[in-house]
Amino acid sequence: MLRNGEKVIIGRMKGHIHLGDKIYKLSSKKQIEKAKFSYNSESKKIPLGIKIIAKKGTNISANAYVCNHMRNSIFNNISVNYESKIVPEKALKSPTNEERIISQLTKTTNSPFEFEKIKIEMDNDIFIPGIKEINEIRRVILSQIENIIISRIKRDTNSTADDKIEQLLTCEYNNNLSNTHLNNTTRHISIYLNEIHPEFDYTKLSKEYISSVYIPLRHLNNKNYINQIRQITENFKTYIYMPAIAKTNYKNIIKHSLDIMINKYHISGFIISSLGDFVLLDNYKDDYEFIGNFSLNAFNQISVNSLSDLGLSKITLSPELNLNDINYIEKTKKANIPLELIVYGNTPVMKMNYCVLRK
Repeated sequence: MLRNGEKVIIGRMKGHIHLGDKIYKLSSKKQIEKAKFSYNSESKKIPLGIKIIAKKGTNISANAYVCNHMRNSIFNNISVNYESKIVPEKALKSPTNEERIISQLTKTTNSPFEFEKIKIEMDNDIFIPGIKEINEIRRVILSQIENIIISRIKRDTNSTADDKIEQLLTCEYNNNLSNTHLNNTTRHISIYLNEIHPEFDYTKLSKEYISSVYIPLRHLNNKNYINQIRQITENFKTYIYMPAIAKTNYKNIIKHSLDIMINKYHISGFIISSLGDFVLLDNYKDDYEFIGNFSLNAFNQISVNSLSDLGLSKITLSPELNLNDINYIEKTKKANIPLELIVYGNTPVMKMNYCVLRK
């Protein structure tokens, strides 16, 4: 193990490396072990309760539910009932005991659930033929609960972008926010143009509805889009949307071309997609607005407050939050910083530095 200040000799290296460049440590066994320790004690499964009734001559019945200490509202008031085809018989030799039933029920290894509370009502002298049929009770119950949860979080795929915008601007959306902290908040709409269409006239975008436009950094360096970007920047507050992973080509654009882009177009600021952007754009923080992208994963008041302290003027909340979470953050955040929500679009679920197909 190297000691602090100890010199090392590195062999032949390739790439854009120069004398005096900074060297960054990318991994640390100590930090990894510390991180593992921090989450090993966390409960990773959804806790369930179940009551099993097993009586002679009567089908085994079960009632299961999600434990009420789950904070997320999608788990509220979930309860399912199931009646098995298994009928316990009078035991002739070895009766079935509670421990055997519990052993079968708790085999939830490959599911997102675990039975935290188990209550069994059964006769003392019964035998359950085919004890492994208890597995079927467990499987059916877990499947039913999972389907209920999925149905509560399933996105509405039939709505168009126009429907979403219309909801934002009418009392239909406002009624959905009734009795919430956000009800009387002034709302602004920003649009993110993942693609630029050379044949489209962007001056037709409604200034009444749209407050600002986000354009990916890669488009500003494309000569085919000069007219379209000029239309946008001359009519709307426009922000450069930084990539979640800043590879060498993006760093070169920032280093050699960013000033030219900013002088060519009317740019109001940047969408910060990673913490590294604060370093890459350090020279621009005093003159341009910084807005936090959803990829910064602002999912509670602590992360919102921390990002605000870094100098962001607006923060896009994590798309995984529900309305209760959003309201709680709005009420408890210490900074008077606007919060932004993604209401329509395809949200990436993962960003990778390497091509999966190639690797």
